[in-house]
Amino acid sequence: MNQMQESGGRKIWRIVCPLLTYFGVSIAAGIVIGLVLSMKYISGLGPEVDIDQVSAVIMKAMLEKTLLITLICDGLTIPFLLLFMQKDKKRDVEFGRFRRYGMPDAKALLGCVVLGIGLCVTENNLLDISGLTQTLSEDSEMITQLLYQGGVWFELLVVGIVGPVMEELLFRGVIQKRLEDYSRPVMAAVLSALIFGVFHGNMLQFIYAFLFGLGFAFIYKKFHTVWAPILAHCAGNITSVLLTETPFLKGIEEWSFAHILFIVTGALLALAGFGLVYYAREPELLISPSAEGMQDHSAL
Repeated sequence: MNQMQESGGRKIWRIVCPLLTYFGVSIAAGIVIGLVLSMKYISGLGPEVDIDQVSAVIMKAMLEKTLLITLICDGLTIPFLLLFMQKDKKRDVEFGRFRRYGMPDAKALLGCVVLGIGLCVTENNLLDISGLTQTLSEDSEMITQLLYQGGVWFELLVVGIVGPVMEELLFRGVIQKRLEDYSRPVMAAVLSALIFGVFHGNMLQFIYAFLFGLGFAFIYKKFHTVWAPILAHCAGNITSVLLTETPFLKGIEEWSFAHILFIVTGALLALAGFGLVYYAREPELLISPSAEGMQDHSAL
């Protein structure tokens, strides 16, 4: 099937399908976990069961296990995303536009880490000093309650590693890559960042994730591998966990000029990271498209 013959519905489906896959896996996992909790709780009751009480207890238990449920959902989704990426690779080979690049060098990887940390520190403190965190206090309290409840090591695993891997495979490795089939790279980057923001489900995280997403989209396009934005995303999220859970850093945040200090530090790190990424050498092109494939692609 020639790419030019794809209908608008087919193009939209290629973008929406990975998102539906994630939500489908999440719903299925939630139902299974809910049933397991129901059976466990009901088995300890007598013959008379208060359905409302059971529902309330199960809902409370699931909220308390949000990180564990997130870990299960993300872990189950990752194999599907890898299959999507493999399918897209075969598609590129079929259309004669498959490219393979070498891995970024150490300077580039360092830039990804520094940029991720800088964006995290700067965004968190800008949102605080702007008053948005207070204005959207319900969102802020909900995020803290759901994400920072399992102990620092478990938070680092779920929020700092598994979550970023799944999200970057989804939003950069699949969605941004597919958007580039139908739009210019800049538009694909902005759209993937917007979808990334909406995916987080509340206004506070939308702002945070959209700006993060722009940075990750830039890194992905620069280095042609999803592992580069994964590294930046992990660095940013790990920093967020440490800022929240480290007593010393939380103590600094109580200083009167703490936000300014963190904003300046974060901005300097973000600029340094951006510079390292921007001026880093692009990875070596190992496999380039055939001349025939380049002609087919140029007609799109």
